[in-house]
Amino acid sequence: MNKENIIRYYSKDVVLDAMIKHAKNKEVAVKYLDGGFGKRPDVLLYPGDVVEHAKKGAVSFHASEELWDNPLLLKPDMRKRELDEHRIGFDLIIDIDCPVFDYSKIAAELIIKAIKQHGVNAVSVKFSGNKGFHIGIPFEAFPSHVGADDFPDAVKNVAEYLIDYVKEDFGKRVLEFEGNVVEVARKSGVDVKRLVKDKVFVPDCLLKVDTMLISSRHLYRMPFSLHEKSWLVSLPLRLKDVSEFRREHAVPDAVESFEEVVFLERNAERGEAKRLFDFALSFVIGKRMKQIEAESEKDSEVKLIRFRKAVRETFFPPCIKNGLKGLEDGRKRFVFCLLNFLRCVEWDYDAIRRLLYEWNERNAEKLRERIIDYQIRYHKLKKKKIPPPNCDNEMYYKDIGICKPDAICKGIKNPLQYVRRKLDRRRSTQGVSGISR
Repeated sequence: MNKENIIRYYSKDVVLDAMIKHAKNKEVAVKYLDGGFGKRPDVLLYPGDVVEHAKKGAVSFHASEELWDNPLLLKPDMRKRELDEHRIGFDLIIDIDCPVFDYSKIAAELIIKAIKQHGVNAVSVKFSGNKGFHIGIPFEAFPSHVGADDFPDAVKNVAEYLIDYVKEDFGKRVLEFEGNVVEVARKSGVDVKRLVKDKVFVPDCLLKVDTMLISSRHLYRMPFSLHEKSWLVSLPLRLKDVSEFRREHAVPDAVESFEEVVFLERNAERGEAKRLFDFALSFVIGKRMKQIEAESEKDSEVKLIRFRKAVRETFFPPCIKNGLKGLEDGRKRFVFCLLNFLRCVEWDYDAIRRLLYEWNERNAEKLRERIIDYQIRYHKLKKKKIPPPNCDNEMYYKDIGICKPDAICKGIKNPLQYVRRKLDRRRSTQGVSGISR
């Protein structure tokens, strides 16, 4: 398309109306023919703004997943806390971008079906303009306990959960579509060895969701925007039309037929996505806990440490004590460690909950209480005690910044060994095994 055709396209009423409505409370950025982006932050307030950008050479328009009180106040060097102050919400956008268009279509169908199975009716979809699809749920459908400052974690949780939820059916559908793994490998460009494990087809490397979008101020292509590589339209679709959709349906001359289709309809029922968000959080917490359990169980020496009664905080290692002072970063990872640690030193769940709630008040930014409650509930269901991660696991104590060894730490592999060593040194002291609160 040449510049004249681009201006003519962006002057269409159906395009202008849809883009201006969609841009409300969103940061917008334009991309030019030469590949460069326009200034940020920017907004679209009036139809003339779109046309003016097109006259200056804009070919595509991109919007933020986040909703802002005033997008023009955003700055590149803003800290998370400053961004949180301006963020008034966020939409959930899942960007499906499989290596083969037909695989993206299968993934989109399955994810839409999964979302609806969780009781969400306010789900919409659009063609990305090239090889994928964007699936959206508006902020208005979120439960009350998911607030504006839960971005991006809440969205990442849902994306991770949905990928796991559909991957088995996705693999079956792809195999049915192609007939055999060799054809899948040929079309996707993925080696057969990556697609088959223990004689079972594993589609994980084909089910692609762009997680870069799930971070602050990253943008997605707006509905009815052109795609500068394909010159197709990022077209909103009716859910029932996804299975029959073909890329050639999205030519610029066909957009009038989609005037009534809206991506991210705002008249959603508040809280209808509660089940989806709650299931996603439970899934992610369970998955993280299983990872920690697998790591901890590798060390048989640590696994054998047992305590007869609840151990007082006096005997906790420096990493645990430092974490309990309150944290700026790594709060969720610390909770994983702390819960396993406290259960292994025989604290009961009432005492654990009190300690975690008190600790949360000391954090620079508090965790949502439901995250703490979900993790406690997971432990209650598991019942089995698992040691906390070992000291040399870079993801935890050192990365969080709470590993400050003292003389007792030398030579130990796990925080539980510290407790045992310190208790042994004070064996003759009375009352060393009671909770001192």
